[in-house]
Amino acid sequence: MIPAGYRFRPMRRVALPRSRTLLGPDFPGGRFPIGSPVSFGHRGRTYRGEVTGLQQSAATVVDADRCVWDVPYLLLRRDGGAPEPRCSLEEVARLGRELIRRHTETGGLTPGWEFGFNLDRARAGVCRFEERRIEVSVSYCHRAGPEKVEKTILHEIAHAIVGLEHNHDAVWNEINLRIGGDPGSCHDVDHTPPRWVGRCGCGNRWQRHRLARGHERYSNARKNTKKGNEIH
Repeated sequence: MIPAGYRFRPMRRVALPRSRTLLGPDFPGGRFPIGSPVSFGHRGRTYRGEVTGLQQSAATVVDADRCVWDVPYLLLRRDGGAPEPRCSLEEVARLGRELIRRHTETGGLTPGWEFGFNLDRARAGVCRFEERRIEVSVSYCHRAGPEKVEKTILHEIAHAIVGLEHNHDAVWNEINLRIGGDPGSCHDVDHTPPRWVGRCGCGNRWQRHRLARGHERYSNARKNTKKGNEIH
């Protein structure tokens, strides 16, 4: 039975909005890493597909016919062969809270910061200064190992210590390295399949989760539901 307020929607393309709601380790999408084979029932028929994105109350699933569905988590079932997360949300939450507590007690971080998760598709983590919270992407936790997740949290704690005005400058980098973070501002974990894949004039291949307005209209775009759209 489909819960009130939900409906299945086969779509050509699905936007996966970032969530500004603080997600906790009990987030139901934590049980369905990107790439998980899943099944669900609808109108007496069983559909099978693969999770390609996580939303706040539903997973984006591409079925065998390449139709895209928004399926509420409580209706999803994991099939055999589902990838195991590299880090569980419970483990990451404990680690994040411990690191925040440790750096608050040492005097580097001001009191009042909290830890949680978000649904970012490209970023690994983010420091939200107005909300005073540090967040890590759920899908990043699924793909990255414990060491990389810890380095990401320390990266964001360094932002919280030095303040918004320093971004990734030398002041931030000094604190980041001092508390154990990795140098640099980027990560190398592809944790959510891009919606767009293209090749520029020089032959380099690029990936995007969003395109600038008008880019698709003036490009030779080809549909590819499972792994995004391709632009040549």
